[in-house]
Amino acid sequence: MYYLSDGSENRGDKYKLTIPKIDALEFKSIDVLILLGCNAGHYDYKWSNVAYAFNKRITGCVVASEGTVKSGNLNDIGGAASFKSIKDGTFNDICIRATGKKRDNRGWIVIKMEEEMILDI
Repeated sequence: MYYLSDGSENRGDKYKLTIPKIDALEFKSIDVLILLGCNAGHYDYKWSNVAYAFNKRITGCVVASEGTVKSGNLNDIGGAASFKSIKDGTFNDICIRATGKKRDNRGWIVIKMEEEMILDI
């Protein structure tokens, strides 16, 4: 099992999947890649986030949360899983680090590369 990192942590963990490691992956024909990692599609880092890195390695689009991913069930009886993109302290910290201010979470971001331009749907 790998976990995603922007490379800023320096723990030497062999299971850390950093942007340079994603950039080195083989190009694949994939229609839609859904990333459930928190802040993987953070819009303040749209040209350097994990979703952007993966989108450069596939033919299709990437769906990623701009904020923290909260999971749960759609009902109390153990129904289908649900995933929400929420604004929390970590999201706010990333916004402040990037722009100096807090803002609303855009939710789930769909990224499709076309001639080095992100189509945010």
